[in-house]
Amino acid sequence: MKRWLCLILAVAALVFATGCEFFGAKRYDDDAKLRVHFIDVGQGDATLLESNGDFVLIDAGELDYAEKVVSYIKKQGADRLKYAVVTHPHYDHFGGMRTVINKVDTENFITVETDCDTFSWIKLLKAVDTLGINYLDACVGDTYRFGEATLTILAPNSSGYENYNNYSVVTRVDCGEISFMLTGDAEKESEEEMIAAKAQLKADVLKCGHHGSINACTPEFLSAVEPSYAIISCGEKNDYGHPHKETLQKLEEIGCEILRTDTMGTIVASTDGKELTFSTDKGGR
Repeated sequence: MKRWLCLILAVAALVFATGCEFFGAKRYDDDAKLRVHFIDVGQGDATLLESNGDFVLIDAGELDYAEKVVSYIKKQGADRLKYAVVTHPHYDHFGGMRTVINKVDTENFITVETDCDTFSWIKLLKAVDTLGINYLDACVGDTYRFGEATLTILAPNSSGYENYNNYSVVTRVDCGEISFMLTGDAEKESEEEMIAAKAQLKADVLKCGHHGSINACTPEFLSAVEPSYAIISCGEKNDYGHPHKETLQKLEEIGCEILRTDTMGTIVASTDGKELTFSTDKGGR
């Protein structure tokens, strides 16, 4: 009996010390002022920002992952989203959002105006209205405070794009000396516009545009951002070949450490405003 008790206590101590997740219980560095959760939603995007009890969700993957996203949000202790952001009207980014806002109280909804009129997109916008969520147009330069962090909108800088990817709401998240660049599916055209607008692009962490596609992460954009870490959200053995080898090569050439949801699962970046740490579902770092 004593031997079993010692074993249980030893396992409990190990879980407490390592800060990993164990049987559904989460533990992170308590000194963190900001956590950015890159949730594994297969070939899609869903990013949860957490700072001092405030939560922001950027995209929610496809509908098939909606319950996973809801469960994950609630597991972090969130009973309310301060902001829900949909970067653009592609289903792998907004498909799960209607379920999320129906199951998690949401104060504000931010997205970009396009000519999209698909059935699923209209249903999402109607749900925002029915639930009485405050609707906000994504405008370049607008800044939103949550906890001890700020979110600033950097794109889109124009309209009339042929590809909805370039309508993506690009956001910069700052906490102390640490910054994140979250790009949705923004491609070369949007990247060039941000550079031309002389936006503050330098960031420690870059969530690569369009799941690591060759159409994003131009050398000029990477030179402006100078990331130390690159996050790629994509599905295992996806049909698009994401991330493309050309993108991986460009990231390797600038000495950027690459973290991928298809090989590592959900990735959590934590910062106290000065230092960065990462944890993953599957290891691999």
